[in-house]
Amino acid sequence: MARDTAEEIFEQYLNNLEYKFDYESNKGVGKKPDYLVYAKQEFLAEVKSFYENDLYLDTEKQLKETGTAQFGQSSDDLYRPIREKINIAQKQLKPNAQNRPTLVVLFCLEKFRHIIDISNRNLFFSIYGNEEWVLSKENTTIKINPKKAKVGPKRNTTISAVAVIEKSGFDIPPRLRIIHNYFTKAPFDFDTFSSNDEHIYFDKSGQLVGKI
Repeated sequence: MARDTAEEIFEQYLNNLEYKFDYESNKGVGKKPDYLVYAKQEFLAEVKSFYENDLYLDTEKQLKETGTAQFGQSSDDLYRPIREKINIAQKQLKPNAQNRPTLVVLFCLEKFRHIIDISNRNLFFSIYGNEEWVLSKENTTIKINPKKAKVGPKRNTTISAVAVIEKSGFDIPPRLRIIHNYFTKAPFDFDTFSSNDEHIYFDKSGQLVGKI
């Protein structure tokens, strides 16, 4: 079955680790995740790519419903494309998790990166909730508003992590930038992944606990 660019890169990543995997396995229920990976920890992975129109889908909806729309100004505009991909992925991962870790893998072609920002900062706020500036005479701090978060104590606990897969050159192996879900019921072991990967993990208040 034909793979898109993101899936080809993810399979190269898995092959470099000598992990066997099933692609769109018949095992499971409903619409199956892209990958069942037989790693040190058996896990499921759903790979999602961003395209130019991902930024404008919700804007078109606003125009139809209200006659007006705001382009690229709010936090919601920045985080919406990432949240939409997570929403779609979790619907395929959750029914098939069976206590296994699950991984949402995101990919954006370089030509679309001026439109879709999948930096670590935007990934974090997309997953844990919008940032809010708290002003005082002494200082300015950022507070996390979990209202639009994709994870929480009772929200998407089957998602173990969200990652961006990157490949910067023909001879350079793919790597992952992984944000781990503090609230997951099935956390990943770090040694499941490549030693070249970047791991970012937080506590429940959104404080950075570690980065390796």
